[in-house]
Amino acid sequence: GCAYRTFPLDRDNDPTGSTVNSFTRVFYTGESSTDEAVFLIEGGPGFSNHAFIPVADFLLSLNPGWTIYLQDHRGTGLSSPVNCAENPSFYFNPSNTTEYQSCNDYIIANYGSVMAHHNTYNAARDLKETIDIINPPKVGIYALSYGTFFTNTYMQIPGARYDAVVLDGPLPPGKVWNSQVSNDLTDLCVRESSVCSDAFDEMGHHPRLIMDALIDGSLPCLDKLPWLREEDGVHLVRTYNNYLTATKDAHVLMGPFWHRLLRCTDEDAAQLNTFHAQRTAADTYRSPTYDYSYGLGINIIASELYSLATDDVALTYEQQLVVMSRMFSDGGGQYSSSFARDVSNWPRYTPPAISRNFATPTAQVLILIGSLDPNTQFGLGKWFERGLGDNAQMVKVPYATHGTLTATDTCVHAMIYEFFTTWGASVNTSCTTSSYYTPPDFDGSEAPARGMSEYMFGTADVWNNGHQLDANSTSDAVAMTSEDSCDCDWEDEDVEVVLGSTLAGMFLLVCLVVLFFVLKWTPKTTDTLMSDSKL
Repeated sequence: GCAYRTFPLDRDNDPTGSTVNSFTRVFYTGESSTDEAVFLIEGGPGFSNHAFIPVADFLLSLNPGWTIYLQDHRGTGLSSPVNCAENPSFYFNPSNTTEYQSCNDYIIANYGSVMAHHNTYNAARDLKETIDIINPPKVGIYALSYGTFFTNTYMQIPGARYDAVVLDGPLPPGKVWNSQVSNDLTDLCVRESSVCSDAFDEMGHHPRLIMDALIDGSLPCLDKLPWLREEDGVHLVRTYNNYLTATKDAHVLMGPFWHRLLRCTDEDAAQLNTFHAQRTAADTYRSPTYDYSYGLGINIIASELYSLATDDVALTYEQQLVVMSRMFSDGGGQYSSSFARDVSNWPRYTPPAISRNFATPTAQVLILIGSLDPNTQFGLGKWFERGLGDNAQMVKVPYATHGTLTATDTCVHAMIYEFFTTWGASVNTSCTTSSYYTPPDFDGSEAPARGMSEYMFGTADVWNNGHQLDANSTSDAVAMTSEDSCDCDWEDEDVEVVLGSTLAGMFLLVCLVVLFFVLKWTPKTTDTLMSDSKL
């Protein structure tokens, strides 16, 4: 089901004046909603909860006794969106700044006077009022990325209700970061793979040296790849590196990508051109306006998430690009912030103090963080855990990227199921330290890695060095399509699995989830913005 409500645009100064719409989707298995409510809070900022529809279906398959609620934040989705007629392309780069400027000008002209009211605090108060109206006996919250920042604000509102909270891909208040996960992934590649260490030396320094050579114009491969010499060549390589870091299935191609840029034989160059063509097609993707509001995203980014520096010391977009590239870092959020700062007339606002403070949770909070999360890396999880205090517990999920709840990770499924079923009383995290998780196939010897290479480079030879499949692996590379090119994301499919709470039910959970995802679900055709701006 679904429901529309209206809330005051400005609760504090004009509570009976202009209003905003608030749209909520409701999912349950029986004839009516149940007493156990789980609210899903999306990230971005700027994403609607439309993308969480299949996640809602999946959570109901874990426990049909839950009722799942998806509320679009004010300013996005179907909740009075503040946006252009069409979102700009998803990735910032120097070649499309005119497109972003045009959208900015439109938003400022049409919504500039109300943008200050489309903030995290007001949206969190919308959520509180919604929960008060529904008044379920039990309230669980699962929040992703920026949604964890949102939920931290919500938990500080007097009278806010919650009985168990999961913060996935945590973004704590008041922290700006420069992610070093690209370095972590390269170091892991060198440690786990002799093929990788042979290509990069035992310290894995080559990618950083290659980027320096690209920036200063001394990289030999510049003569063979014209797109590297163009205005946005450095930015494209950084963006491609971010894709290889943020997309779990692409981790196996991180080393081979940089190895080709360094060696740059004619064959390497041809394969890099294939990679460039594939990414160019993906990077022009525009999120539908019902999925994402660029205007809301930039509004909150500029005023709340990345505004710790004052204007006189804030980097411009171009300066940020050079700094982040030199650091071999994944800083999509900083690019967004710098671009917004470059727009001198963007109507920024001063958020309330609670946006900079940690909540003091009155219920248990489970923080999930991927060990290879390039958007909100591991250190931010520990910082959030410390800030929230004794009722918070952080769990690191090996090799996971941004957002650990994916279609196939049954360890995370089991933890979330137990945590919400017991309302925070218990959660068994032993699977995160077991053999369930294995490192990526950096050698490129298994069929999935070779299939990924075939799709992105046009060859199943991952390192382009005649490296063959291991004896125990499939003899042929898996054929890849655009639908297979990203990590297991959710699709809008109904899953009708009913599980008991017994041990047998938990075992059935693992078996049936894998079966349903294999038979019924396919990854999205486009990369999720978890890879860059989705925080």
